[in-house]
Amino acid sequence: MIDNQPEILDGALKFCDGLLFPGGVDVDPAFYHEEPHRNHGASHCDHDLDLNWLYAANFAINNNIPMLGICRGMQLLNVAYHGSLYQDLSERQAIHPEVSELVHLQTCARDETTHDVKINQDSRLYKIFNQEILKTNTMHHQAVRDLGEGLRVSARCVQDGTVEAIESINNDLLIAVQWHPEDLIYSNPIMNLLFKDLINRAASRKN
Repeated sequence: MIDNQPEILDGALKFCDGLLFPGGVDVDPAFYHEEPHRNHGASHCDHDLDLNWLYAANFAINNNIPMLGICRGMQLLNVAYHGSLYQDLSERQAIHPEVSELVHLQTCARDETTHDVKINQDSRLYKIFNQEILKTNTMHHQAVRDLGEGLRVSARCVQDGTVEAIESINNDLLIAVQWHPEDLIYSNPIMNLLFKDLINRAASRKN
């Protein structure tokens, strides 16, 4: 992490017309003012990586650079907008006992779809896919809890209501999804539309 020399990061970020925040390890709960849950992947955190990504996210917010978040990327961007996470989905089930114990960490191949996601029809995500129910994969044990400022939920898991996608309310700066569309570009080619959308938003900014 080069937190004492942010101008080095700025120099690279200034060349970006769009940013993609991919999947990865758990977000350090210190960034949303919590101590680690017993099921949090504390040994699989990278505090310095989080600092880098949060710096890049805030740079993008302040400079109107379009973003796409994927899995961990969605979770971290929610934190960047001052939201919080369920460190483990067991926390959500403890608060909402009516929620099913649906498996969100599939053991089958990453390019298989195991989830039905319902997209809000008034969302930009719906305009991208033009369908309400989407087949996705799922590989996470954390999820959005308190929504970040200026964000809205654009999709939820049909079976248990877990947040599956978020987007910015007043602009097209952010779209983020909990699943892994990069693993579905051949098995479910509609997922390519997410990446096309980021390219289009970046191109619009450049023009």
